[in-house]
Amino acid sequence: FFGDGISTMSRVAFSIGESGFTDFTYPDGQDPGHPTLFPLIYAVLWKLFGKSLAISHGFNFLFGIGIISIVFKWMEAETNRSNAIIAVLLLMLTPLFLAQTAMLNTHLPLTFFTLYLAYSLKRHNKYHALFAATMLPLTHLQGLFYLAAVVIWWFFVQLKNRDWKFRVVKTFKLLIIPAILFAGWLLYHYQMKGWL
Repeated sequence: FFGDGISTMSRVAFSIGESGFTDFTYPDGQDPGHPTLFPLIYAVLWKLFGKSLAISHGFNFLFGIGIISIVFKWMEAETNRSNAIIAVLLLMLTPLFLAQTAMLNTHLPLTFFTLYLAYSLKRHNKYHALFAATMLPLTHLQGLFYLAAVVIWWFFVQLKNRDWKFRVVKTFKLLIIPAILFAGWLLYHYQMKGWL
């Protein structure tokens, strides 16, 4: 772990494990208020397989594979297989993707869930979209911004031929579970730390 991964993942994952999985918040004096779902996952993986960077990188690598898969499927659906292969190869060479894949923080999961949400909405797969929409705000506070951006795109671009009532109802259905779970995190955090 290095960079943001120390403060947003490693310290809190160790803290969760050391608490015996009874406290899911950041250590005192180091709490930015982010949801701790991914540090919890790391803590569980370390409990099961040992505290190893190989385990941590293996888990993170799954999100890189997921991003490549989504980009390939989306490009293949929009253009053709050759263009999809080229797109994936270009993606794998970009410094941002390489850095996100190498670093153990929430950037790669945020990218994955953002693409997963947009692709699921475009393909009209409501259950996958609901899952991705739920995961974004539970991954990191920045996930709220990504969720808002994708939902605004969906509302105005993908649903543009529908009436306003239909759009509002669809958006409400998409956002109600993520909103409830994020509110649950805020309540838990407030009870544990005394601030939002």
